[in-house]
Amino acid sequence: MEPLPIILAALILASTDFMGILLPVKNYVSRKWWLSFSGGVAVVYVFIHLIPELNKITPSIRDPLTFSIVAVGTITYFGVAKFVKNSKQTSNSRTAFFLQMITLIPYFFTIGYFLEHFSTLIALASYTIAAGLHLVAFGYDLKEDHKENYTHLVAFALSAVLLVGTATSFFYKLNELTLGVLLAFVTGGILLNSIKEEIPPENKSAFLPFVGGAFSIGILLLSGT
Repeated sequence: MEPLPIILAALILASTDFMGILLPVKNYVSRKWWLSFSGGVAVVYVFIHLIPELNKITPSIRDPLTFSIVAVGTITYFGVAKFVKNSKQTSNSRTAFFLQMITLIPYFFTIGYFLEHFSTLIALASYTIAAGLHLVAFGYDLKEDHKENYTHLVAFALSAVLLVGTATSFFYKLNELTLGVLLAFVTGGILLNSIKEEIPPENKSAFLPFVGGAFSIGILLLSGT
């Protein structure tokens, strides 16, 4: 694929992290609807696209090992999220903030790097939509969790990491093992964050928007295969 669509997709994704901060979604109804919609998109995208891609990228890694790395990613990001939640009642909020930002470096780098993997515009567009909605919701939750610590400068730094990942893909190709490990680890993180944050619990969730998001991205993905 030509570099221009990839660069445009990277710039779109880099801007979505800021949208999570800037969007004034305080209304109870609107918040639960768009979070549930983005949750449906992200979860279905993981199962229809990212996990099958792991099998294509990492044929030299046995399936149990590949999915073990997905599990490690899920557990790692769950542990960090739990620490962040608990830190609100202690004096560890700054420590929790820095810990989560460190774990998000491979997260954003891999999302940016993976853009060069797509060979069709439909596949690239579906990835950009799914990852973009995920990052908007994730950025919103980071702001909710960390308040004044999660500044525009921090959001800019994470966006820069994503752009560095994309730039790296043009000049240096990660070997199969490294890319497979990174993608498996981040897939676990996306799955955990989608379930934990983008599908709000009980009365904060909305089932129809979740189904709508799931079907929308599912149809788009399957039409591109």
